[in-house]
Amino acid sequence: MVSVVALTAIRSAAVRAWADDRPSSASAIWATHPNAMFSSALAEIGQATGEGQAPEPGTLAKVAAAARRAPLASEPLLIAGTQALASSRTGRAEALLLEARRRDPRAPAPRLLLTDLYLRRGAIAQALQEIAALSRLSPGGPAPAIGALAAYAREPGSERQLTMVFRQRPDLRDPILTSLAADPDMAGRVLALGGGKRSDEHWRAVLVDALVREGRFAEARSAWVRLTGDRTPADQLVNPTFEQRPAAIPPFDWSFSETAGIAEPMGRGLHVRSFGRNDAAIASQLLTLGPGRYRLTFRVPAASGEPGGVRFTISCLPAGSELLQLALPDRASELTDTLTVPPDCKAQKFAVEVVANAFGRPAEARLDQLSLERLSR
Repeated sequence: MVSVVALTAIRSAAVRAWADDRPSSASAIWATHPNAMFSSALAEIGQATGEGQAPEPGTLAKVAAAARRAPLASEPLLIAGTQALASSRTGRAEALLLEARRRDPRAPAPRLLLTDLYLRRGAIAQALQEIAALSRLSPGGPAPAIGALAAYAREPGSERQLTMVFRQRPDLRDPILTSLAADPDMAGRVLALGGGKRSDEHWRAVLVDALVREGRFAEARSAWVRLTGDRTPADQLVNPTFEQRPAAIPPFDWSFSETAGIAEPMGRGLHVRSFGRNDAAIASQLLTLGPGRYRLTFRVPAASGEPGGVRFTISCLPAGSELLQLALPDRASELTDTLTVPPDCKAQKFAVEVVANAFGRPAEARLDQLSLERLSR
């Protein structure tokens, strides 16, 4: 049985792809013209479908009236085809949608619905033909097909068909997985489809970020480990030498910002410059330290400018309560400090911050030999 949610999403996408952008304008010019009636009716059907409702009888009557005025139009066949799909009459739906496609070969909606129908049937070659046609005919390229395929990907058992699609059309892989990855509840499905492939595909960062935003820190780190292959223990800093790694995925590796200063990896350390005008984190990473005591140590081989213009902080998430704050001096030095992570602190933000001062004086420092060591549980 086709999932109601998935079918609703696909039907909505198909109706939107067909309907005119401004049905009310068309109706105002010539309300009884068949094109205006179809456009208005499809807009009403799209709204009802998006709300999970059946079309109003008046809307269907409008379609029937327009069909009498334009007996060769394809819109009535599209509507009848979507209704047949909703009631699982796939044979009838295919016949109606094929005829709608024949009458208007450039229309995307019948092709979207046929793509979904063929995927569910396992007819991958036929589905790919429809996707190829959509890519040629649509101003947005394969975008309409991507929306339909992303909706289909939510269905149990869709992995096999989509893997075959990705094999034939690798250009669809990243946009479809990116669409799915924005929903943290789809993390398992995305990882299954993505295969843990290490690459620079956008969906990887989207998936980790979606889980972090939901506060699902352990799941996010598990996904990050699977996608990057990084085996750094959870009670240590990742990449303490600030190496620039092409396959890195923040926030469990370093994130950099230049809004109020500069953080530039240099050698096996970090060169930091504060403009002295705003407080901001210019380098950070997310940690998932377990409860216990830790010791932070690092070296400052060179520093100058405003004392305290650069500092380290470690804070609990999501509350933001601070566990450690350590200001860097204005001269070369070696620093160490300890912190205690409480049991209810499931994740932490480690940040290199620049600090404003009353006169906007800059500060500059080089950092290296950064280490975070667990002392006790």
